[in-house]
Amino acid sequence: ETELMTSCPKTTSKPTISGMWIVFGMLFVFSTDAKVIKLDNNIFESKTQASRGEYSGYWVVSFCNQSPRCQKLKGIMSELSNELKRTAKGLVFATVDSENPINAPLLERFEVVDEPTVIFIEQAHFAKYSHKTFSKSKVKSFAQSHANGEQFKPVPKPKDIIEQTIGPLLETLAGFVFFWPVSFLMSLGLAEMPARILWFGVLYVSGKTFEETVW
Repeated sequence: ETELMTSCPKTTSKPTISGMWIVFGMLFVFSTDAKVIKLDNNIFESKTQASRGEYSGYWVVSFCNQSPRCQKLKGIMSELSNELKRTAKGLVFATVDSENPINAPLLERFEVVDEPTVIFIEQAHFAKYSHKTFSKSKVKSFAQSHANGEQFKPVPKPKDIIEQTIGPLLETLAGFVFFWPVSFLMSLGLAEMPARILWFGVLYVSGKTFEETVW
């Protein structure tokens, strides 16, 4: 009598598709770098909502040129951006090229006279980093504590197109004795009024809002 022997094939467990996606997702999250955002005058207000006070994060912004001190600070900012991305909720690290002429209005608004300069922006107010040295521990403390101990000031609103174009011309004219009426009107804040009336007329015809010319 012949006894038939049957062998069961060996089976190996394979990871399910959903399990693989979870693993890949975790790897992506923990390997993704939090980049330092590059800002310029054209996008600064729309990104940060600095003068409006609307929440878009707590911004740590450096104003840097190409000096060795600035390059060192950029490295520190990049390290902290990655290090604090999961522990300090809402912190956003950004940088502004202080040598680019387009950013001159930003340097004026935030009273930047030396590079590097670091500011913290929260709820339409900003504070400057006041230490003379830029060590990682001090910059980290400045960011994590929301500039605790520093003096906060209201963020100045960006100049509109009239102030950027007509304003400098009027200031030049006011320097001449024959244009004393311009100087007088400027002291009353009325010298730009005709230009503003004309500009609002252009906006009305084009259908644009005043804010679109500023932000």
